[in-house]
Amino acid sequence: MKKIILLILPVLFFSLTSIAQESVLQEADMEFANKEYESAKTIYLINELKLSPRQISNLGLCFFMENEHETAIKYFEKAVEKGDAHGFRYLGYEYENGKGGLTQDKKKAFELYQEGAKLEDNFSIFNLGYFYFHGVGTEKNDKLAFEHYSKAAELGHIRAMNNLGNMYENGFYVSPDLSKAQSLYKKSADRGDVYGMTNYAELYEEGLGVEKDMDIAIEWYTKAAEKKHTVAQNNLGNFYLHGVGVEQDYEKAFYWFEQAAQQMELTAIVNIGRMYRLGQGVEKNYGEAYKFFSYTAGQGNIFALYELGNMFYNGEGVEKDLIKALSLYEKSGKSGFGEAQTVAGHMYEHGEGTEINIEKAKEWYSMAKKSGSKYAAERLAELEK
Repeated sequence: MKKIILLILPVLFFSLTSIAQESVLQEADMEFANKEYESAKTIYLINELKLSPRQISNLGLCFFMENEHETAIKYFEKAVEKGDAHGFRYLGYEYENGKGGLTQDKKKAFELYQEGAKLEDNFSIFNLGYFYFHGVGTEKNDKLAFEHYSKAAELGHIRAMNNLGNMYENGFYVSPDLSKAQSLYKKSADRGDVYGMTNYAELYEEGLGVEKDMDIAIEWYTKAAEKKHTVAQNNLGNFYLHGVGVEQDYEKAFYWFEQAAQQMELTAIVNIGRMYRLGQGVEKNYGEAYKFFSYTAGQGNIFALYELGNMFYNGEGVEKDLIKALSLYEKSGKSGFGEAQTVAGHMYEHGEGTEINIEKAKEWYSMAKKSGSKYAAERLAELEK
């Protein structure tokens, strides 16, 4: 009996050890799923030799979340060697963005996503759709973008639902279908995607395929804004600024613009500058306005260029300088801003900051007309008599 016991005990000990390790690793997986990355990482590292391919990817992601990309890449590469779908998705992301000392390589990222897609990884499939749609790492192909977004959406990828909705809304590859767009945006929004929320709200704001309903629009913009989506925050700011669908409230307008500005949303920064310039809900302060406009104009923002032009045109907080104003209006106008185009045409017509030049005036009025300016259309018709 003793010999039998001695023979059985090592097997029993090994079995209990395996069960214990499996239990510990399941705990690590639960910590990982709950986004307790530090705790998960500690357990994974203690049991590193026993990790499954997916757990190796998880360990890499724990380092990724701490911005330790070089170490993360080491584990992603191991996971890829073992054929884990998440390894392909994560390593593809690192190449796409040039992290951890890797040279940014969109083509390599595309190839890794292709491998992940073969393993039915919805993230990889979605990224292939994105790459095909934008022509990143491969030639632009709306058909393949549509197919990959569709498959990723079927697999539950919420951003794919939104992007597929965008293709239906704008008629990319498929005929425009606002009903399908609305359905897809709603599915995406209901699952928590801020882009889906914002696009769903926009349909109701504009009355696209649905009856215009500002209450629904504001409800969904607010949900997205509370999740820190800058476009939604800026839109809410504008609603409160102008009293669209809500009671005009400069304090709330400034709040939402500020929330977006803190995330470097340039249009929101311009809007704060405009509130300071006009004294809307804050004390008029040309110095603050100039600071906000100058920063965003330096980033090429067309609205900021126009607003700076206004300050120089009127001599607001700066010495009046019509030459400088015209230059700023032209920079804004060349990038497609209709109001700047109209003012540039006016200045050439009347010789402000330049000699009178009717041909130049007609050129700018023509551009502004195409941008929807009724005044420019009237002036152009008058000058062409």
